[in-house]
Amino acid sequence: MKHKHKNKEILFLILPVVLFLVLASYKLGTTSLWLDEILSLDISDGSLSELREGIRQETHAPFSYLVLYVFLKLFGVSEFVGRLPGVLSAVGGIIALYFFARQLTDSKTALMSCIILATSPFYIEFAREIRRYALSAPLAVLVWIYFLRIIRRGEKRDACIYAGVAALLLLTFYWGIAILLFQFIFTWFLRISPRKKKILLLSWITAGGVFLPWLPTFIYQYKQNKVGIIERYFPAGITINDVLVRIEDMLLGTSVYDILGLTGILLTGVIIILCLIQYVRIFRRGSHSPLVRTKSRLILLIPWTLWGPFLVFVGLCLIRPIFLSRYLMMLAPFVALFLGTAISYTKRKKTYLFLSALVLVSLFSYHAYLKRMPRQDWRGPAYYLVAHIQPKDVIVTANINDTSCLIYYFKMLGRAELNHNTFPFKLFYRLTRGRYLYPTRTLWFLWTNPQRQKEQLSILQNKNTQIGRIMFLKGVALYKFTGKSSTEISK
Repeated sequence: MKHKHKNKEILFLILPVVLFLVLASYKLGTTSLWLDEILSLDISDGSLSELREGIRQETHAPFSYLVLYVFLKLFGVSEFVGRLPGVLSAVGGIIALYFFARQLTDSKTALMSCIILATSPFYIEFAREIRRYALSAPLAVLVWIYFLRIIRRGEKRDACIYAGVAALLLLTFYWGIAILLFQFIFTWFLRISPRKKKILLLSWITAGGVFLPWLPTFIYQYKQNKVGIIERYFPAGITINDVLVRIEDMLLGTSVYDILGLTGILLTGVIIILCLIQYVRIFRRGSHSPLVRTKSRLILLIPWTLWGPFLVFVGLCLIRPIFLSRYLMMLAPFVALFLGTAISYTKRKKTYLFLSALVLVSLFSYHAYLKRMPRQDWRGPAYYLVAHIQPKDVIVTANINDTSCLIYYFKMLGRAELNHNTFPFKLFYRLTRGRYLYPTRTLWFLWTNPQRQKEQLSILQNKNTQIGRIMFLKGVALYKFTGKSSTEISK
């Protein structure tokens, strides 16, 4: 019987994992990297000393960069390899969610929750990025799994694993502290023995001890105040509209607001209210039977695993506004569990109707997300330039960030020497006043931002001869110029 049960569990896991891999791997290695992804690769593809210094100069924790470093050393540098750790981490999040859901509910609810997570456009989007967010999701689920095991069993073995996973969560994503802070607060409202509370306290101290060697680097990063770059999104601090939009992003994906606007927020509100009503019904059922009451109490922990850390995170963002959707990737599994449990405990016909409707909405949002990809197109112009540039041609970009992105793609394509041909406009203008001196050579101007580059393009058009334009995705273009001949200048 146990063997059959294990086979059933494996079959239940295969479906959402395969579904997720099909959706997440679509064009995984053929869409261009964007600025933050290039930054992650640049930090991770050097030596260990360069890795440490690169992380130190950022505002991020080290563990995900170390994982990426290993992948790049084993498989080389490419878009696909860079994004692979995030996708595999997200698969781990689906598997961890299944066992967490089984710990609280049943296999049917666990399967539904995993299907919702596997089709979540929010989860897929940030799993496909070369950032630390995907790895935070399975670690967040594991933290809850072992937190509840300590509460239920109080075993030291569970406490050791909990401390290790909690430390890894912090070393992956600093804002995982929101989950640990909520668990700390939540513990003192639980009716558990002083011994279990002591075990939890020792676990938190141990996790802090594991994090301690990294603390000087964290303090240095904090003092750099690079978070101020993000604060430009919230000049007046966090508003209620920001909170609603982030909830909508977690439930329906980041593309929905652009398509539906306020309608998407209203739809999100309706879904949450219906789910909360369903949890109230589950609680009422539990009040009639001791057996059902025990199970319903476990199920009623589910909303807390989502909304508790979310509220703590919002509170932390009131101090320092970094309230971006991608920072909430660690809560994506709990969104799926919150929705999956509410749907699972409806009547049988309604269960599959609601699940199908939610999956269809998710697929619609996922399709909208794919239409927005890539965020930035550095791949197109880099490939074109590698194929067509001459040794003495010059490339001009809008700013140093654009220069760095283009140079990194040249490095990936084995043409690192082209960084000597590439200049930000400010430096080019300081050296030449915008005039290219060579009528027989090509000046390539990379156009990426119409709002900021009109003046730059106008200067180059006035002082040089434009001979062509090549268009790429996202409005990116390469303008081709040559220097004016002496005859043209005299005219």
